[in-house]
Amino acid sequence: MLTKQLFFFTFIVLLFSCNNKKPENMSKKDKAIFLHHSTGTTGLIIWKHCYPVSDISEDIGSPDIEAEEHRLENYKLQYEALKEKMLEFPETKFLVWTGATHAEVNTTEEKAKRMKEFTNWVRNDWDKKGDNIFLWDFYELETEGGLYLKDEHMLREGDSHPNRPFAESLIPMFGKRIVDVFTNKADDSDITGK
Repeated sequence: MLTKQLFFFTFIVLLFSCNNKKPENMSKKDKAIFLHHSTGTTGLIIWKHCYPVSDISEDIGSPDIEAEEHRLENYKLQYEALKEKMLEFPETKFLVWTGATHAEVNTTEEKAKRMKEFTNWVRNDWDKKGDNIFLWDFYELETEGGLYLKDEHMLREGDSHPNRPFAESLIPMFGKRIVDVFTNKADDSDITGK
């Protein structure tokens, strides 16, 4: 039971780790918790983006790996560089969440379409079977095939964070995806963890 509670707590921390607060506005109550368990010579490193990743502007035809502008052309270079680095550690498994997106009220249709395009590129071109990098398709779960975080999944109206019932529904799928990665079944299982 304690393991289940710890897993739930960790999952909630990951989901709600996006914080719009600026450092100068944070209080002593704002804390981060880092949990680590040694797994020997290999491990599972999980990384995710918060919904600001979906604020994707139009490409300008000048991709720059060091650019801070959110553009597909920049994201693709950055993801390729990350992939190249992760492949240097073949004994380590990486689980990458597909990017989170905004609720419809917090973005434009153009940005939402670019986010879907980026997610499709990550799923279909960037991710390759047989390596040490795996996906968990959070985007699909939160949009249910659409462009936006579903209204019923919002923390509250106008908030792109997921609500507790939705987060709780994701726990078994996320857990299954982690187990699939550790047991070498991830290349042949559903990337949503269903």
